[in-house]
Amino acid sequence: MKNKETRPWETIKRAYTHGLKDDDGVRYTPSLKELAEEYGIPEGTIYSRKSREDWDKYKVRFHDKVREKVENKKTELEATEIVEGDLLCESIGLKGLRLVSKKLDKLDELLEEGKWVSGYELMNNMSAAKTAQEIMKTSQGDDVNQIRLEATQDVKLNITDSDFMDAELEFADKLIDRRLGGTTD
Repeated sequence: MKNKETRPWETIKRAYTHGLKDDDGVRYTPSLKELAEEYGIPEGTIYSRKSREDWDKYKVRFHDKVREKVENKKTELEATEIVEGDLLCESIGLKGLRLVSKKLDKLDELLEEGKWVSGYELMNNMSAAKTAQEIMKTSQGDDVNQIRLEATQDVKLNITDSDFMDAELEFADKLIDRRLGGTTD
């Protein structure tokens, strides 16, 4: 048994509250029995000290702080990945627009020379331009599925919920008809 004056209470408390690492570097919480064997102190003595100084409170605080730090770091990493992904999508959208623009310039040259250009090719390029624009706008945080109808300066309707889009469009049609003097059902 060690002399009471030389017992490493802070080291024992730290081992109990913070845990120890095994040979593989994995953190674990030692039992009071393990601590008693390690430091040559009766388990009951360690238990009394732990209870008197409320080591469990420190143990919970330590593990809560560790968990918080891990979650913050995870959140930071996730946020970084999201931002990097958004910037990459924006870059891809911009490249797509540039490519489509070059292709449309070539098609325009062909038309000006009086050569035949396929309507299918024009539509594909226009569709590609729209998709590239949607990629860019989405990566910048814009809602590309939003539809804005303006019947007059007084009536504005933003449709953002695709589940209710048909009903909202029907309602908007009725509003426009009424505003323009038409009939409503």
